This record gives sequence, C-alpha cells and structure tokens, in this order.
Amino acid sequence: MTKMLLTRSWSILLWSIVVGIVLASSDLHLNITAIVSDDNDNAHFQCWQLSSSFVKYPTAGGSTMDLTNIRSDLHLVNLPPHAEEGIHNARYSMIFVVLSGLCHVWLPDKSEEFWMGNGQPTYMIATDMRGVGHYTAYPSDENTLALQIPFVDGKLPEHIILHNGTCGTKVASNSNHDSLKKGKDEASEESIAREIWFTEQGLLQPFL
Repeated sequence: MTKMLLTRSWSILLWSIVVGIVLASSDLHLNITAIVSDDNDNAHFQCWQLSSSFVKYPTAGGSTMDLTNIRSDLHLVNLPPHAEEGIHNARYSMIFVVLSGLCHVWLPDKSEEFWMGNGQPTYMIATDMRGVGHYTAYPSDENTLALQIPFVDGKLPEHIILHNGTCGTKVASNSNHDSLKKGKDEASEESIAREIWFTEQGLLQPFL
C-alpha cells in the first residue's frame, strides 16, 4: 500500500513539474512562492521567479528544468490527519513539496496564508530559518505526504523577486519589479505580460 502511494505521489510530482507546461517556450521560468525572514526577523511571503529557464523536453512537447543545487539527502515526511506543527522556523533552506494530502501555512499575525494540495500549488521554498517563524497545519482527513528537498550549503537558487505576497495574489508592475529585483537580474516586459496572459487563461496555475 505504501509503495503504491509513493508511486502515485511521484507520478503527481513529475506530472506537475515536467508535463504541466506543454505550451511553455524555452524562456519560460518557474514562479514559486517562498517564505523568508525580513530584516526585522519577521516571516513573510514573496513570489520568486527562478533564473533557470525551462528547456525542451524530449517527449510530449513539454519543457523541463534542472534543479542542480539540491542535496542528496531528501526527507519524506508522513503526517497524520489534522496534524499541527505550531509556530516554527524552517530547519534549513529547502523546497517543500506536498505529494498528497493538504498543507496550510500562515504567518503569526494571520495577515497572509498559503495552501498546498487539493488542487492548489503543491510546492514552495522555505528559508525563514531565523526570527519568529510561521505556522503549519495539515487539515486533511487523510495522511499528508510531503518531500523536503534541502539546498546544498543553504545556497538558494538564483531568482528575482516579482512581488511580496504569494504568487498569484498580484502581478508586479515594472516599477515594483525594479525595486525588488536581486542583483542585475530583471524581468522583461514580455515576461510580465506573458505571466498575466497565462494567469488569465488559467494555463500557468500549476506553477503559481
């Protein structure tokens, strides 16, 4: 039974990451919600766009992107129904992937929240290792199976910050984007326009 569940979960993960953007062009980038610590050690959400782009996948007309800066010691976590972690920090910088079940993440002041599973985006980056932390609960009536993918030496993937808040809450204007960009990276007007179009058409939803 466990083997069947793991096989099904991996199939869902591969489907959402590899096959999910059949219409993607080679310069399409992954937008992913991240929870970070600000200068005052308060946790908050940001919408990141990873700098690595998708390249053509050999079958199905899809695209794929290599994740090169991840450790080999992945952690598969099995959480019981209605489990709650309470307030805590991320153990290390990681990609957190919900393979099955439901996950609810929110800030201590309840100003923002993020859901994963049951038709919602199934992954995020967690890197709030200092400060107040965040709350996590798993309100499903079934077990929630999640995968923790740590980054090597805590080094985050290159990215730009599209806007504060979770992905999908708004699209950053050019001025906001310029004020939030990291280093010399910047998103083109075409990239922002493409995000708006894909979002309006419902085609980018698996990657918000």
